[in-house]
Amino acid sequence: MKKLIVGLSMASLLGCAAQQQSAAPSPAREPVATVQPAAQAERTEKQVIAAVDTDYSVLFARNSASLDEAATTLLRQHAERLKANPRQQVILAGFSDSVGSRAYSLALADKRVTVVMARLQELGVARKQMRRAVAGMEQNSQSCQAEECMRLMRRVEIRYVNPR
Repeated sequence: MKKLIVGLSMASLLGCAAQQQSAAPSPAREPVATVQPAAQAERTEKQVIAAVDTDYSVLFARNSASLDEAATTLLRQHAERLKANPRQQVILAGFSDSVGSRAYSLALADKRVTVVMARLQELGVARKQMRRAVAGMEQNSQSCQAEECMRLMRRVEIRYVNPR
């Protein structure tokens, strides 16, 4: 996993260096895809906030991968949708705010994806319907200074893809 994280070209995703924080290494598991957002100019804070669809985003507290009641309710809704269409697949894309180092950000985003995936499986969603992707820090994290914007960056997006 360490080689995978080091080998990833994250320069386009991670805009700023932040203070160093330690993170426990995650247990070995399948390779993690990285999210490659389209190249775009730096967005304003209002544009960053407007771009997050909260109906498809599980939000987290700072430095946390714990699900609150709102997240659990949202995941129940998506689980029902996925169970109703077993051929439907989703990509679970993990993000974090700009607090901490790149390694810490990636590890936390990965942990959040793991938690969301586990909860969806507990709710009856087949593992084959889910894929993982980790971006770490939000691409335009330097635009966010307000707490609302930072809160929206700490998320796992549920991205529906066409069934095969």
